[in-house]
Order: sequence, then C-alpha cells, then structure tokens
Amino acid sequence: MSEKVGHRSMLRPFLASLCGVLVAFPIAIVAFDLNQSVSEEDWFERVSVCRPQSDGSTAREQTISCLEEVVASAAEDNALISVASAITDIAAKDIFFYGYCHAATHRIGKELLELYGSGEKALRAASTIDCGNGLAHGILDYWAAKSSTQLSSFPSIVSACEEAELIRPGGCAEGIGHAAYQHQEESTEFNIRLDTAFTICEEFSLGSQSSHCGYGVLMQPYLKQNDFTIDEDELAIPKEGKLITICSKLSHRDDVVAGCYSGAGWLMGLGVMRSSEAGDFGDLSGRDSEERNEAIFSQVVEDSGYCVSLTPDYIRGGLCLTQYFSRLPLYWYEDTTLLEKRCSRLIKKDSYEIAKYCYAGAYEFTPPKEMLSLMRKHPEIVELIRERWVRERGETLLGEFKNTANN
Repeated sequence: MSEKVGHRSMLRPFLASLCGVLVAFPIAIVAFDLNQSVSEEDWFERVSVCRPQSDGSTAREQTISCLEEVVASAAEDNALISVASAITDIAAKDIFFYGYCHAATHRIGKELLELYGSGEKALRAASTIDCGNGLAHGILDYWAAKSSTQLSSFPSIVSACEEAELIRPGGCAEGIGHAAYQHQEESTEFNIRLDTAFTICEEFSLGSQSSHCGYGVLMQPYLKQNDFTIDEDELAIPKEGKLITICSKLSHRDDVVAGCYSGAGWLMGLGVMRSSEAGDFGDLSGRDSEERNEAIFSQVVEDSGYCVSLTPDYIRGGLCLTQYFSRLPLYWYEDTTLLEKRCSRLIKKDSYEIAKYCYAGAYEFTPPKEMLSLMRKHPEIVELIRERWVRERGETLLGEFKNTANN
C-alpha cells in the first residue's frame, strides 16, 4: 500500500463520521469521488457548496463539517493550496461563511498533523492564506497539546514556520504565538506564562514574524478557537485600554512588543463584539445594522482614544488602531457607503487621523473590487493595507497606486 493510500484509509473514518451531520444540509460533497482528478475550479465549487444558507448554530455546524470534509480530501490529493485560495476568496464575499470557516480550519488540524506525521511537515504543507490562517493554527493547536511537545520543541517548529513562509505567506507565526501560550500549564502564573511565550517569539529571525507571533500570544488567553483540544476557559477581555498597559510593561524585543500592541487593538475590537452580543448596548436584535452601529459608536470613539493615549509612540498607536478597526462586530462592515459615513465622523486625535484606520479596517470583510473603490476615494489607506493585500492577493490590482513606502 502506498503512503498516500495509507493516509487516505486513515482519514476515511473521520470523513464518514461527518455524513450523519450532513444529511440535513443540501450539499453533495459526500458523493465526491476522492480518486478522481479535481481541477482548481472544481475545488472552488466544492468549497462554495459549504456556504451557509442561514445564520444560527445549525448552519454553523453544517458549514464547519462540510469544510472539514473538503479540506481533508484536498490534503489527500495535495490540493490544499487550491482549497485555501477558494476559502479565502469566498470568505471575502460572505460574512456568515467567514464567521464559520476559521473554526472549521482549526478543527481539521488534528487530521493534518496525523496525515503529515509531524508538526514541522504539516506546517510546511499547510501554512497557507486561508480563512484567518486556520489550517496552520489548527495544526499547532494539536501539536502544542501533544504530551511529547516540550518548550524545547519550539525552536524546531519555529524553523519549519520560517521555511514555510519563504515558499508562500501563511499564518504559522501567529499560530506559534497561540501555541507558545497554550502549551504551558494552566496553573502557571499569568505574567510568567506570557513572558515565556513572548520569549519563544524571539526565536524568529525576521521581525515581521516575531511581531505576528507576539500578536498571537496576547490573543490566546482571551480567545480559544478550538474547543476540541483546548478545555481552558477564556479570560474576560479587559476594558478601558488595560490590554495596552500589558504591552507597555514588556521588556522583550521591539518587534515582539509591536505584535502585542496589535493584539491589544484586535482584542479590544473583539470586546465590543462580545459586549454587543451580551446586550451591554441594549437589545439590538430587532434593529437594522446602522441602528446597531450607532449604539456602539461611542464605545468605538472611546476605545480608539486609548490606542492613541496609552501607546508610547505613533507607530505602536497605529498598530493598535489598525487591528481594532479590523475586528469590530460584523455588522460594522456590512454597507460600505454607511461605513464611510461613520468613519468620517471619527475626529482626529493628536496626530492620528482616526478615520483612515476605520476605512482600512474594512479590508478583510469587503470584496476586492469594493475595497479598491474605497482606496481610490481614500488613498491615504493604501499603505495601511498594502503589505497584507500583496501577501494575500498579489500585486496586480495595486498597480494603479504609487508605493509611497519605497520613495
């Protein structure tokens, strides 16, 4: 039996177990022939049928299960890159799909780790741009939970991540930040646990990767993405800019600390989402998206002020703002015209043009053509998103914008 066929036999019980979940879902993935050659267009169609037809817990579980099956079959056929590309494209156009696909790609990490045989090999194969880089993160969830993984194991996985990033951009550095925190015993004192994890991030030779790792470290105590392997409770997200003060007390390498400030902004945005869901802004369930956005607007003004006043310099304040405006409740991004109106109401604070960070924050939830239109109206945001756009979508569509960073 070939190695590839052996892996397929190992995965099929996992795929078969999903069939019962999928019975009520109007899709045909369970009928796909795993032995048939599949084109990139076919993979796109297979991912497309996983798009939810409604919101709610049932649709979420159906979407996740559907995606798990597609990703598993793609891994067997060495087609992860095609599937990851399809997931990224669809997630940019479908907010509900985006909300579910990251959890799905996390959960498949166990099967990918078993398929490739080691964390290092799995990262080299599956560190891709997908739905929030969940494939790499899921692999690292399960790798960090293995009894054989020790703190001394991290230099090897960092090296594998660096190698993978040379081949194609992915999200493994952030995932290593998550894993560096999560691997440690829950009983470890919080600040010691953070310090150990941030120190692991200093293993990266490139500052950009160390920064992404630091970002992942700060996120992990407050957001657990994989309840299949992580049973530790999430901490409540601190308010009034207290996350920023955690970063200001660090004595680690500058790029790692920069990642912490990015993570603080992201978590503050997530905090608004959770407060909204908890009813802290009143009952928003019967209101349209703009009424809901008006309800949270004063909190957005307050939080953006913390990014300005509590960070030590313009660069780190900008990192905090950039990530804050990329992680507000999904209804914040639903209508680009109304988003622009809200952003324009955010007044300048000190030397910060808050509005430009608000416009740029729509990147992840706005289809590329609409985002290009927004960039033409507000060219000041191009440099805020250029690096990520090129990394995830290539340079072609940005040809009309002058690269001021190189001048």
